[in-house]
Amino acid sequence: MRRLHTFLGPGLLAAAIVFVAGTLDSSAYVRKVVVEEWTSATCPPCVNASRVMNRITDPDRNILSIRYHVPIPRAGDPFHTYDLARGDWGFMRERWYDNDGQNTAPYAVVDGVFGDLNGNDEPGLLDAIEQRLAIESPLLITVEEDRTNPTNPEVTVTVKSDVALTDHVLQVVVLARHVSIPDLPDRLGNISNGEDEFNDAMLDMLPNNEGTTFSIEAGEEKVFKLNYTPLVNDEKYPDKQIYVTSFVQNMQTKEILQVGTNLQDMRPAFSYEDGTNYTSIPRNSSTVKKVVVENTGPIENTYDLELGGLPDGWTANLSETVVTLAPGASQTLDVTVNYPNQQAAFASILVNGTPRNAEGPGAVLGSGSNTTFGVLSEDTKYVVWTGLSAFTPVYINFAVRPSAKYGIDAADIPASEDWLEAFGDDVEVHVLPVRYNNLNTVGQGFNFLTAPWVDFVEGLLEEGHRIAVFSQASLTWAFTADLPAEEIQPTKDFFNNTLGVDFVQNFTPRYSGNTIQQFPITGVTGDPIGNGINIQGNAGFAGQTWPVWDAYTDIMSIRNGSPSSPTFYLDNNEANVSGVRAEVGPNEGRIAYFGFGLPSIPREQLTVFVERTFDWLLGEGGSSDGPVIASINEVDFETVKVDEPLEKSFLLMNQGNEDLVITSIDIEGDDEGVFAREDLTFPLTIPADGNQRIHVTFTPKAADVLYEAFLAIASNATNEQTRFVDLIGRGDGTVSVLEGEAENQELALKSGANPFTGSTPISYTLKGETPEVLRLAVFNAAGQEVQLLHNGLVNPGTYSVELNGASLPAGAFYVVLQSASSSVVVPAVLVK
Repeated sequence: MRRLHTFLGPGLLAAAIVFVAGTLDSSAYVRKVVVEEWTSATCPPCVNASRVMNRITDPDRNILSIRYHVPIPRAGDPFHTYDLARGDWGFMRERWYDNDGQNTAPYAVVDGVFGDLNGNDEPGLLDAIEQRLAIESPLLITVEEDRTNPTNPEVTVTVKSDVALTDHVLQVVVLARHVSIPDLPDRLGNISNGEDEFNDAMLDMLPNNEGTTFSIEAGEEKVFKLNYTPLVNDEKYPDKQIYVTSFVQNMQTKEILQVGTNLQDMRPAFSYEDGTNYTSIPRNSSTVKKVVVENTGPIENTYDLELGGLPDGWTANLSETVVTLAPGASQTLDVTVNYPNQQAAFASILVNGTPRNAEGPGAVLGSGSNTTFGVLSEDTKYVVWTGLSAFTPVYINFAVRPSAKYGIDAADIPASEDWLEAFGDDVEVHVLPVRYNNLNTVGQGFNFLTAPWVDFVEGLLEEGHRIAVFSQASLTWAFTADLPAEEIQPTKDFFNNTLGVDFVQNFTPRYSGNTIQQFPITGVTGDPIGNGINIQGNAGFAGQTWPVWDAYTDIMSIRNGSPSSPTFYLDNNEANVSGVRAEVGPNEGRIAYFGFGLPSIPREQLTVFVERTFDWLLGEGGSSDGPVIASINEVDFETVKVDEPLEKSFLLMNQGNEDLVITSIDIEGDDEGVFAREDLTFPLTIPADGNQRIHVTFTPKAADVLYEAFLAIASNATNEQTRFVDLIGRGDGTVSVLEGEAENQELALKSGANPFTGSTPISYTLKGETPEVLRLAVFNAAGQEVQLLHNGLVNPGTYSVELNGASLPAGAFYVVLQSASSSVVVPAVLVK
């Protein structure tokens, strides 16, 4: 499989080339690179940007960072408040780069040369850093610090140059390597982005943000002495976390020629005995991953080690939890991972090491360092790449996993380059669910619009892999959005040349104001995927039995000579093609591409839709002899008020080439009396590629009781003579159907009474025993986030926040609680 690649703008590349030509001959020193980033604890996109910067910053590879806190989008960040009292130096530094101040968070500059970088653009940042590291520097900078007087430490910076320099400036920055402020989200309230830990925060600039202007002759060495006043016993100046970084910058070109620091990071380094950060695990079994921890610091140190990131059902343990190592010494640890289940699954397991000792100025404990390795169950055949859609649970939990044919071998894996490279080649079907709100900004990690994803998909197709892409608006964004040509051209080529489709019109909004619109999705007659499938898009959401939806859909046309065939069209108009399938590449790779998402499909039809898609991708669709029965495996009525009947329906489909004859459909099980089926006349005949809708009613008799039964569907099907469909539902006699309460194995969420005026309490629960990062947000009916209630690490337990409706219009909203692997949704209706 081809490796994912990144792109650099031609202007930035040219700037790097000019510098090489002008200074390489006289350069003599290994370059250190500094990434300056502007961030804020009130900026939601800055959360991920901080994680990106934490991954990128690596003092051992001469990559340093400085993070200035600014009042974007809101004031109140404590680092900025402190900086503002001294002249707003971080913001002034940002203005010095000629930025207009409107897009400062997250905004990054690499060595003063590579500017206008989004802090979330990890590939772009890494590309710029690697180009700078490849160029030697004409300077050597050393930084020393004397803390004999702890209230007024003295910093000594020595600059040695191999070239003559004029009109340059020396910047000296005091930083905190790691600051933890656990109660900050509560202090900031609803303007917080949830962050409570911060790295490489700028605390002071010496003597100020303008620095010290100087000139130097070739071969000369200059010494600068400056002082600063730390805040004693202040949360922003934690013990054993303060260090100093200095750099020399050209006043005219903004280029940073070299960086120096007294930073001595005492965190351990991690590696793997087998050289890889992934492994496989037999199902219902265990495996051992050997992790090497090394002391790269100058003193003996003791490290506290712990594991994190384990999903429900997984357990793991370390052979050692405390390790003492001399400088340069290492020790190999056994991480034993257990997965007692036959279901295919993936776990991303974190190993964290925190040092206990730091001695001398510039020696810092940091926040500990960590490594992550992936563990995938053996023989996982079908993967949903997650993180591309806010509604990922729709795809894996309600569409793929319930399939009797495919579900047991399906897993979800986070969409990262590491896991794509590690596991991509062994997967039979790749599912890429792309949510529309991931599309309009490039550089937000992996994104189907950008070259890395297109390269990945093209590579898979060339090798004969099978891919399903559900992307509501990629085609529109590719051809209409104002995006960099080098980023978007590969995507246009993919649509035009690989799929052979053209952009027809702007995506169709499926909402008006706060009202989600229903729309028909019709399968093309005779098509192995679409034949006989007729769906009312967003219909499940209308009844609040399916709290997810599509906000947009894409329309395309098929070129002459295209390898694509239409599978679905929208709005009862055969010209509105929104689904195609194609066989491409020398090894007959197959792709099914849909301009709508699975969230638009009512829950009871999801599994049938996915099975039909998988059947064609794997070459099994429509080729079976005799009648073939297909349906969902479960009808979940969720919570229904006592003695109030609720009807749901599902499709029975014949995927074979002969008549399917249903001889009986019986309700069986302990609770069969609370479920009822519509009257039908048997035998019931369903022609080849036809379907029959079956209606079932649930009438609970008591509150807080879980009812379970099943349908036994007997037929002449060649795949299974009796198909079983589970029926489940819970009775509720005390709570209005509009009061929100939802939970799964990992999370629980509950809203106050609905409708509400003013404000209403929202309680959320993290189950299990491991801390997790949770995000709690409020969305309007159009799918737009309107309020962030929490975003950050929490310990297991139950918490409560207020949903304040003062700034919201009257209407229906949805509260979504998300972890890295799960989510739950409840409604909240505001009246004024």
